[in-house]
Amino acid sequence: MSGSCRGLTARAQDRPNGFFLTSPLIVSAGYEENLFTGSGQLNDMATILTGPTFEWIRNTHRMTFFVNYLPEFELFSANPSLDAWNQSASTRLDYRIDSRNSLSFSDSFLDTKDSSRQLENSLVILPYGQFLQNTFYGEYHYRWNTLTKLTARLDNAVTTANLPGPLNGRLNEVGTAGTVTLDRSLTSKHSLSVSYSFLHVHPLSSDLGGSPTNVNLLILGYAYQINPTLLLRLTGGAIEGSESAFNGAAVVERSQLGGVWLAGGYQRYLGFFEGLPVSGEAVPELPASPTAWRLLRCIR
Repeated sequence: MSGSCRGLTARAQDRPNGFFLTSPLIVSAGYEENLFTGSGQLNDMATILTGPTFEWIRNTHRMTFFVNYLPEFELFSANPSLDAWNQSASTRLDYRIDSRNSLSFSDSFLDTKDSSRQLENSLVILPYGQFLQNTFYGEYHYRWNTLTKLTARLDNAVTTANLPGPLNGRLNEVGTAGTVTLDRSLTSKHSLSVSYSFLHVHPLSSDLGGSPTNVNLLILGYAYQINPTLLLRLTGGAIEGSESAFNGAAVVERSQLGGVWLAGGYQRYLGFFEGLPVSGEAVPELPASPTAWRLLRCIR
């Protein structure tokens, strides 16, 4: 009796390459009330067409690269002069040098007339007007060992805003931030992180935007894997600049509940500042800078 043994070769699933539509076309409509424009406040019916997102992806065994573009059109019934073509685009490159070292680079561009819909968590609602912003970051990751990882990051954002009234030109600025983060796994369920960032915001015009601003940010984080599908994250930190502030957040993530993925959280921000006068009203200096807040959200 004779026999033979044949090995079975398992082939990993190929990673996607090529052109894709990664979000659907969305059509929505609503009534805009007290829309703040250069000619005052108005009410109108608006229709918004969003997407789809066009994306090109390239993968190799060490590299992942993609470019995407998302168009959006705002159409007003009684005020066609306010019609807008909003657009955003981004590109990202991830490269693994070896088992310990890796690099990430990304650049994003935003062109919109309705910045309040794009700047999430902004403490200042900006009026309707042309808003341009380009944001770049680069990251270096070093895995010290199986439990510890070190990350160094550089962020840069350039913002120009053609807004009505006293805000015109005051938000034109360049922001640069450097961040160092240390992540440490204590056990299979508990992990800690500490992050320090330094942010410098420089107005493009000192006459309109004032003097440059420096901000220090320290964040502590804790994560608890309650079970394989439930995660709790707690973060807290302090912001020190021309004014001081503290913030904290708690997030619960449910990885899967049947066919639904869930996440919920709470964030609290407490600031102490003198305020920057705009049209007779006190507007906080730090939150008035979309570049500063966009970079702070990224590095957190």
